[in-house]
Amino acid sequence: MTALLTPAAVGNPDLLPLLGRTPLARISTPLPHPRPGFRAKLKGLAAGGMKARSAVAMLRGAHTRGELRPGATVVESASGTLGIGPAFAGQALGHPVVLIGDTELEPSVRQLLRSCGARPELVGRPARPRLMRGLGSSIHPRNVARQAFDEVHWVGPAEAVDTCRRPVRGAFVSGGWSTGAVALVAAWAARLHSGVAVATVFPDGPHRCLGTVYGDAFCRRHGPEPERAVLRPIEIPHPAAAEVTGRARCRTARPGHTGPAEQRGRPEQAGRGGPPGPDGRRGRPEEER
Repeated sequence: MTALLTPAAVGNPDLLPLLGRTPLARISTPLPHPRPGFRAKLKGLAAGGMKARSAVAMLRGAHTRGELRPGATVVESASGTLGIGPAFAGQALGHPVVLIGDTELEPSVRQLLRSCGARPELVGRPARPRLMRGLGSSIHPRNVARQAFDEVHWVGPAEAVDTCRRPVRGAFVSGGWSTGAVALVAAWAARLHSGVAVATVFPDGPHRCLGTVYGDAFCRRHGPEPERAVLRPIEIPHPAAAEVTGRARCRTARPGHTGPAEQRGRPEQAGRGGPPGPDGRRGRPEEER
């Protein structure tokens, strides 16, 4: 985070009590099978979104350390939902906010950020079209303690679309690509570990994905139709064992693995989910694992 000297802005500390108290919902909609259900924190309904609390903490910490002067402009990188948090913090604490993002930022999000008083600055161009973006497709952060994870799941675009659409019809809550991915894995875990409380975070709402995740024309044009969703994850022994192309599961998260594995010859592909079942969707016929 970078601060620049500018004329002082007027803060609105009355916003700060809005932090926290995020709604918690029980999701029991079949995703796609009947399941015991799980609880989801609905960050899309929280003031400032999922990054507001951390953004406020960052600015307050910078104040305490003497790194951020009153009214100074805050410059931060943002990929969309992340930008709402700094915009909230800037309003609450009295700092103009400039958000650096790429040209893939949706027009609706750009306008929302401007309406909140932030100034988006868009730079660069995407290397190629990507239907569903995530950390694995862009960066490998070094501050992730991989040894703390029991297992890793991959979720493809078709599965994310399918799992986004089911809760919004059955539980009236959902979100975008990330919400579809975490909801699918949470529902899978709730079924696999019956009797264990499963909790997750829906990091966003559906609004920025109305033309993609919830757009039938987009899904037909690009391929992630819900009917192509894989029912069960393919299991691989370790992250470098195969080139994952869809839904997969790995019970090992190697701490030293920070990039694409070097493969000898042609890598095995995982995530296709086996042959189609009676309903036309792919998945192994044996009991879900």
